[in-house]
Amino acid sequence: CPVVAIPPDAIYRPVKKICLAIDYKKISRKFPAEQLLSLVEETKAALHVLHIGHNNKDLNEESILDTESLHSMLAVVKPEYHFSDSEAIAEAIQ
Repeated sequence: CPVVAIPPDAIYRPVKKICLAIDYKKISRKFPAEQLLSLVEETKAALHVLHIGHNNKDLNEESILDTESLHSMLAVVKPEYHFSDSEAIAEAIQ
């Protein structure tokens, strides 16, 4: 579900970076790649893909294949990939 958080006192500035926080489990089945690519192309922003995991619990053959699928879908916009090890997902995203 795409979410844009904008504080009430914010002043508009062009979007320079977009962060996609993603769980690498079963990405390809519901991932809105076309909408994301359109947003990145329209804004000319840099795309950063962030995955939070802990102790490699979510690494298995299926998630690796899903990851490869995600990389293929997003390759045209050349995103930067970031990985963080944490049990506290919301805090790690912040």
